[in-house]
Amino acid sequence: SARSLAFDKEWLACDSGASSPHRGRCYLVYTDALRRDSLGVTSSTDGGQTWSAPVQIPVSNAVGAFPVVRPNGDLVVPFLLRGRILASSISRDGGATFGLPTTVAEMQLRATRGLRFFPLPSADVDPSGRVWVTWHDCRLSPGCAANEVFVATSDDGERWSAPRLVTRGRNAVIPAIGIHPRSGRVALAYHVVRANGGVDVELVESNPGGTSWGPPRRLSAQTMRPEWMPNTSSGRMLADYISVHYAGARPLVVWVLASEPVGPSLRQAVYATRG
Repeated sequence: SARSLAFDKEWLACDSGASSPHRGRCYLVYTDALRRDSLGVTSSTDGGQTWSAPVQIPVSNAVGAFPVVRPNGDLVVPFLLRGRILASSISRDGGATFGLPTTVAEMQLRATRGLRFFPLPSADVDPSGRVWVTWHDCRLSPGCAANEVFVATSDDGERWSAPRLVTRGRNAVIPAIGIHPRSGRVALAYHVVRANGGVDVELVESNPGGTSWGPPRRLSAQTMRPEWMPNTSSGRMLADYISVHYAGARPLVVWVLASEPVGPSLRQAVYATRG
């Protein structure tokens, strides 16, 4: 039968490791809806002019793959498995083969009242080669009443630390992570769902190593109302992804802003804000 969607949630990463045997190779990872929501990976060694035949990561019912490359060339792909497990798979041969998935965390989630905020992961690599993954979860909220942002780390892409709490009392969802390539300073941007249903975007930064976090800074000047966002079968949708990268010494956040509609026309735009 016809499918309305064949490939979803594409994400790209390139290998820039000075000591990597695959330096210069770029990887495109995506959900393959035609193959039971497996994860496909294709790579390019000529700047994207040509791409390899796809390789399948050995999973099904997966989405939200977020590839990162360690300095030694290992390709680590965190993803959401079966809707509630944060997992990862690793390739040590330039994307030719992938190992069986390992569990990062089993999620506990709070629904966001008519809003579409899937618990998709974001990831980055610090200067030491440690992989960081972030996601939202309600595991520490009494009665699972609110989601907060968590991180976990791995020195090899396979064995993961216990989840560590980043935000407190924010009801925060869909975080994005960026790490300064030299200092190791960590920045996290995320959506905040207010008690009245409105949504804001905030940013927090750590000291190098992420052992402590500064106060949240609000990026959205006006709280976004749910009715300003497009309606979908999964709820009002603002954005599945936002991103954080360091531009010089400061984090650059790319995020989506919904403004009040003009008549029947919705208004959403993508903005970039330097922290």
